[in-house]
This record gives sequence, C-alpha cells and structure tokens, in this order.
Amino acid sequence: MDLNDLRKEYAGHVLDVDTVAPNAFNQLESWFQEAAKAELLEPNAMVLSTSNLDGQPSQRSVLLKYFDKKGFVFFTNYGSRKATQIRDNPNVAVLFPWFQLQRQVEINGVAEKISQAEITSGANSSSSKLAAMMAFRRWRGVSASRSSERTLSRNMV
Repeated sequence: MDLNDLRKEYAGHVLDVDTVAPNAFNQLESWFQEAAKAELLEPNAMVLSTSNLDGQPSQRSVLLKYFDKKGFVFFTNYGSRKATQIRDNPNVAVLFPWFQLQRQVEINGVAEKISQAEITSGANSSSSKLAAMMAFRRWRGVSASRSSERTLSRNMV
C-alpha cells in the first residue's frame, strides 16, 4: 500500500494571519463555534500530550468540558497515569484535530488543579455527577499578543 495515495490537498481553508482575531482566545472561540456548527463528532475532543519525569511523551484523547479566558478544563482521575504525569511535569499540549474543516489547533500550557468552586460553577448536570470521582485541571497557554498569535497561527493549520 502506497501511503502517498492517501494524501489530500488542503486548499479549502487558508489561514491568513492578517484576518485572524487580534486575541488568540477569541480566534479559538470562533473556530470552536465553527466546528460545533459543522456538526463534527465531538468537536470538544482533543489530544492531550504529557510526559513523565524521563521526558517520555504520552498522548490520549480527552474531552474539553469548558473554556473561558482563564483557561481550559477537562476531567482526569487523580490516580491515572495522566494525572501523575501532570503532577510531575505540568507542561502540557493539546491538539484539536478538526480534519473535516481542514484545521487543527495546537495549544501549549501549564496544567493545574482548579478549585471546587470552579468545578461547581463550570459543571453542568452530567459533569457534576462525575465531580466526586473525577478531578479538573486547568491549563493556560493561549497568548493574547499579536506576535504570539502569528506564532500560534502557524501551528493552527
């Protein structure tokens, strides 16, 4: 099987750094709304990358529960490998693979636990049932500066 035959040309969406929002969070919010309207299967699914103390990377898919200008929230079990790696090395990266839109968004940041108050205020009825078993972590890393937006934008397509 020749894998080169599987290659597609992505000409549908062109990223022009002069037309992106001046704030990276606003741009992500716009793209997220676009992904939701396109009825993608779980547009909130993202690949979370962590690494252990030896630098060995690990990836898994997680669901974004909510996001705001303070950060992005996802569930994790405190006893999981993911939580252990985040505790040992809080530097993480996430990737939203919106292939049907010919777009992927990568964001790097630092994960941290969030408070029970933030869990309660951001949780909906189904996620609040999980709050007893699961914990939340927040990561930050979307810069609001235009120069960082350009750097971030190069990694978004």
